[in-house]
Amino acid sequence: MRLDGSLSAATVRDMIEDSYDLIVASLPAADRDALGWSPGLL
Repeated sequence: MRLDGSLSAATVRDMIEDSYDLIVASLPAADRDALGWSPGLL
């Protein structure tokens, strides 16, 4: 991915949120709870 303006800011944000969700989803439940995370919350 190149940040050369060819992707909208919203698209880049969505991609970052998806990556975060994938990482946090792999954490133990206690760690997810401590972060206050739930799928699609962002």
